[in-house]
Amino acid sequence: MNHTLTSGEWLVRDVMEAMEQLAPAHLAEPWDAVGLQVGDPSDPVRAVVLALDVTPEAMRFAAKRQANLIISHHPVIFNPLSVLRRDDPEQALLMRLVEEKTAVLAAHTNLDAAAGGVADSLAATLTGGLPDAETAVNPVSPYGRLIHLRKPLPLSDLAGRCRDLLGASGCLLQESEDRPVRFMAVFPGSFSADNIAEVRRSGADCLLCGECKHSTGLQLRLSGCALLQLGHDVSERVVLPPLAGRMRLMLPGLPFAVYAGLVYNEIAFRVSRTAAGVSRKAAREESPGSKGQGAG
Repeated sequence: MNHTLTSGEWLVRDVMEAMEQLAPAHLAEPWDAVGLQVGDPSDPVRAVVLALDVTPEAMRFAAKRQANLIISHHPVIFNPLSVLRRDDPEQALLMRLVEEKTAVLAAHTNLDAAAGGVADSLAATLTGGLPDAETAVNPVSPYGRLIHLRKPLPLSDLAGRCRDLLGASGCLLQESEDRPVRFMAVFPGSFSADNIAEVRRSGADCLLCGECKHSTGLQLRLSGCALLQLGHDVSERVVLPPLAGRMRLMLPGLPFAVYAGLVYNEIAFRVSRTAAGVSRKAAREESPGSKGQGAG
């Protein structure tokens, strides 16, 4: 920090400087929007909330804790604004942030790639809970990590363990055959097809991510790499508690709280669990294409 303050006198710029040390802006992709997006660096900070997204629910959570700064993983302003209108929901949210004097600091791809950031937190969470597992030294691109299972696990067992470790509502697989997994590449958030070549070179038997495009999953399968998707939020929220802990040490006396946010896939998986009570035969009979659509 460039000045000394006593507990309770931290400014927005002090939080910005702390974040710059933990997740330097130069690590962000050129297209990304990171840094202070709403607010004044010279404003005092009462408390801070860490969240994946700035939503009305996150703002209510912050207000209850008298927090006037939200550190958001996903930028609240991504594309340049040409107008600012209250009849647009996203712009109305920005106007409310300004009116309520709530600052927003975004740490996105810089936090993904940083040491101790999202990718490292995801790997640490899984490595700490899987038997005989260790994180390989070499990362798989800036946003991926490779986990070595010294004792291979069946894919079905691994999927269930990862789901439980991350507190996910479920797990989507693109592989029907159960087979042993020795090396698992893990990528938080959305996995891009741009990283497939590096995953292939890593020798990963399986890739775990938050989500990816259907076509990307097919490419991985052709490469002999199974795919586990556990939800964008589930794969990223693991960074919030350790990040809050690190910032508490850097900014003593400043309260930090974590807003876990909406579990995006809970509704979809709840419906799937309910439908699981229906027999396979009934499910096939009611599936699209099986009735009235020329199904044989």
